Amino acid sequence: MRLMQAAVAAALGLAMLGSPADAAVVIDIFQSGGDVEVAGSGAIDLTDLTFNGTGSLIAPGVLGPSAGVAIVGTGGAAFVIYTGFSGPASFGTGGLVGASSGSGDVFGLEAFPQQLIVPDGYSGSSLSGSSTFDNVTIASLGLTPGRYVYTWGSGADADSLTVNVAAVPEPSTWAMMLLGFAGLGFAGYRKSRRPAASAA
Repeated sequence: MRLMQAAVAAALGLAMLGSPADAAVVIDIFQSGGDVEVAGSGAIDLTDLTFNGTGSLIAPGVLGPSAGVAIVGTGGAAFVIYTGFSGPASFGTGGLVGASSGSGDVFGLEAFPQQLIVPDGYSGSSLSGSSTFDNVTIASLGLTPGRYVYTWGSGADADSLTVNVAAVPEPSTWAMMLLGFAGLGFAGYRKSRRPAASAA
């Protein structure tokens, strides 16, 4: 049991190391069965950004890895565009794809041409939105796994948006993990089945 607890604690520690503490907004892109899920949350400080217009999201979320596009939220919602951030121009080779479904706030970014998107009337409150791309994979969307950080501002107004594209474990990795957990479970079972020592 202690070995299992140590393994879980180590996994949680590694997960915490991988998530940036300073990221104001994080958008996670990951495989979920036969679909790709995109989930984002956080708050954005607009102080050092420049207003650049308005628009409306037609699809319930958009991905476009070759242009660094990751936008989540409800289709048909109005948004405001800002510029003035820096970061990678792309996070893969795939073209623009609209989501199958989405919910929550509309926000995200397009790295080229540069556009940071927030809901119309946004005042710095916490954002939360998601989008689902049915019957696709990380690879088929042309996404390159990794962590992509976009920053702006300085001092107290410094802020960032991070896009995390999760790697899909190889089948052999899943098999090794399952064997490891089965071994841990068997070891715990055998230990619990030992007879108690009798006092003399």
